[in-house]
Amino acid sequence: MIADADGGRGRVLQALARILKGALAVRDARGAGSVSAEAARATAGALTARVDRLLAGHVRHPLNVRLLKHVATERDALFTFLSEPAVEATNFRAKQAIRPIVVTRKVSGSNREWTGARAQEILRPAGCAGSVVVEDTGGLGGSPDPAVC
Repeated sequence: MIADADGGRGRVLQALARILKGALAVRDARGAGSVSAEAARATAGALTARVDRLLAGHVRHPLNVRLLKHVATERDALFTFLSEPAVEATNFRAKQAIRPIVVTRKVSGSNREWTGARAQEILRPAGCAGSVVVEDTGGLGGSPDPAVC
């Protein structure tokens, strides 16, 4: 997407990509122990300032306007993963946690039928609101990683 962008559209995308990649690099450095938690928090503040400068710029391309509107909406949460080590930087684990449930829903008739509803009830991760804990799921899929509710 960035490689295909031209002119001003490409500059906004490249600037945002640099900011986000910088945040991920700090996260990785903190994980490796070469950056302290305090330094990661300080970097989160500096990166937020860079995002603010990007948001303050005059942007005319409709796709950039749309992108920056979304970035502005999520501004306060963009770098939470740098301030709070327990927060993931991406939603990868959450997507992986629900993947078996989504597949089962798609192949079991969803919740429109009692069999599909029962399968969803069994597969819902234990500990989620309204979940039913079942000791034997009959070999139905699931992730060995912790579930995200």
